[in-house]
Amino acid sequence: MRRIAPFVLGVILYVPGALWLLRKRAGVALILWALAGGIFLTLAAVHVRDTIFYRLFAVTISGNDGGWHMAITRINDLMTTLVRWPKFMAESESISGHMAISPPGLVVLYYTTGALLAHFPALARVLARPLRWPLCQDYVILSYTNGQIAAAWLGILMPL
Repeated sequence: MRRIAPFVLGVILYVPGALWLLRKRAGVALILWALAGGIFLTLAAVHVRDTIFYRLFAVTISGNDGGWHMAITRINDLMTTLVRWPKFMAESESISGHMAISPPGLVVLYYTTGALLAHFPALARVLARPLRWPLCQDYVILSYTNGQIAAAWLGILMPL
């Protein structure tokens, strides 16, 4: 019951606030209210099932929900991968069904972030450190570079 309380309270506050701003025709305020409410309600909904940080991290790096982050570990050369993207998608279906039908956007974002962080090893190490321990029993994830692990922060922060 305690885990659902923030979500219920959020809905109780969000709906009347949105209706009030809608009646006032306060367009900018309504957009900001919707943005803030969307962030809070998303995090509150995730909190109902699990701790927010661990859940968002696990969803980001797993193949179950998307596979985009996991796919970056299979890329040696981004340009070659993009040229043969349809074949890469078919080969990546074993990671996730989503990968079989996905455009390359999120994979490119995660890959370029990881590659950029590889040029700043101290920063990559600091960003990767809190992400290694939640799944320290997964030897595949332990083999990721600090830049690859740190790139998962994009997925963790995506609901924001």
